Amino acid sequence: MVVYKDAKKDSLRRAVKLMAYNDLELVADGNPRFGFDTIQDDCQNRDNNWAQTIVKYSTDKPQRLPIVDVGFKDIGQRSQEFGIDLGPVCFS
Repeated sequence: MVVYKDAKKDSLRRAVKLMAYNDLELVADGNPRFGFDTIQDDCQNRDNNWAQTIVKYSTDKPQRLPIVDVGFKDIGQRSQEFGIDLGPVCFS
């Protein structure tokens, strides 16, 4: 399933949406002030192999953290499955 970039269509329209703690929607293809990026995007080519996408969100607004919800636009096929691993948060 596509998590960030859809390589076939060269588009970010199927990218996940993240919901910030203050109800702000963070999207990949909108205003860059309210967006996020990827560190690794192996899921952009839809195939039947396990892949991984690592999303990075940086902000100087602590009221936006933590991320409280993830909205997927591409949920794959009936025979596919996916999982989410939430990593550590860094404050500096």
